[in-house]
Amino acid sequence: ATIQDGTLIAGTSFPEPRYLLELFKLKGMAIDRVMFRSGHRGGALRIDSTMQSTITRSYFHEFASHGIYGSNDYANTSWPGHELIVDSCWFEEWNGATIQRMPKGVYKPVGTAIEMQFPDSMFHNNVVSCGKVGFVIKGDSNLVQANHFWNACGGSEGVEPPGGNAPMVSVYMANWGTGRVYDCQFDRDCQLLVE
Repeated sequence: ATIQDGTLIAGTSFPEPRYLLELFKLKGMAIDRVMFRSGHRGGALRIDSTMQSTITRSYFHEFASHGIYGSNDYANTSWPGHELIVDSCWFEEWNGATIQRMPKGVYKPVGTAIEMQFPDSMFHNNVVSCGKVGFVIKGDSNLVQANHFWNACGGSEGVEPPGGNAPMVSVYMANWGTGRVYDCQFDRDCQLLVE
């Protein structure tokens, strides 16, 4: 299955616990050049128990829960999700220029760019900006390489955003086993947490 060259936009009545696109138990899926605009309601993309698939050159904006949520909630022993590649994507919960025009106290980041429960996945050449959390990696043997994290959008000097809501973390890895993070750029008070 291939999804290519399109835009998905959440309306004002979009149900907040849902995702613009929800995919379950697929193999060999490809998403390329798709714009996800969640309108600060719910998430952009949920993929569950999906394997050997790619997400490339896509934009994830205004997500309130996740840009991408890779879940094994519906997995069984014969079909667990693994081997997802996310490459050359942009994740932006809030637009930096919009934040600069907001009154004090309005900017409150809450979203996570990527939360991944799959093992054996790769995240290359992505940009994560203006959000609360970058990547939450919970699966074993995942590779995070050459990504640029600049969560804070308080100004070019890296000052605290209006309202005092500094971002929490850029990359959090739990149960990561042989997972690796390398050649990434961390700007503006970004953190790497490993359990």
